Amino acid sequence: MRVFLEREARLAIIFAAIEAAEERYGPKETLGLLFGYRTGDGVIVRFALPYQTAKRKTSGVEYPRKESRLLSLLPELPKAHMEHVGYFHSHPYDRKGREYPPSPTDSDKQSMRNGDLEIIISLKRKKKDVEAGVRRNETVSATAGPYYYKIAAYYKIEGRIEKAELDASLETVPRTDGNLNA
Repeated sequence: MRVFLEREARLAIIFAAIEAAEERYGPKETLGLLFGYRTGDGVIVRFALPYQTAKRKTSGVEYPRKESRLLSLLPELPKAHMEHVGYFHSHPYDRKGREYPPSPTDSDKQSMRNGDLEIIISLKRKKKDVEAGVRRNETVSATAGPYYYKIAAYYKIEGRIEKAELDASLETVPRTDGNLNA
């Protein structure tokens, strides 16, 4: 499966991950919905919407208790004919600064739904600026402000988890000092 992550969706995922990582009591995970279009050979992700009521933890995130009610409201959103295509969540660094890869944990695999896309972003403190790019391991990575991020996409089909081929619109992301950096 091919996944194209449009700029607006990528930025929403990055900023949701950064917001959750800067929690007062240590980095937490974030969780949200993905909207876009299914194509013959993949998905175009146009929009990402973080769940504000997800229960965030350092090593996990729980769906809001009222998720089914929230999903029932989707037809009411002005989606420009987009459909719900999956979810995103983050794997932030821990309090000791260790990075966790953007790949599904056992818990992630169990919560993935057949046919849905799952985008995972890992986040850690940056050591140097990195240009945005699609890497050979089918991840998108770069720096944004004080963070280095790596994004990967997966999907579940017939109970199997497969890594998707990820591509993205790679315009620049603003740095916290006001300069631009991808």
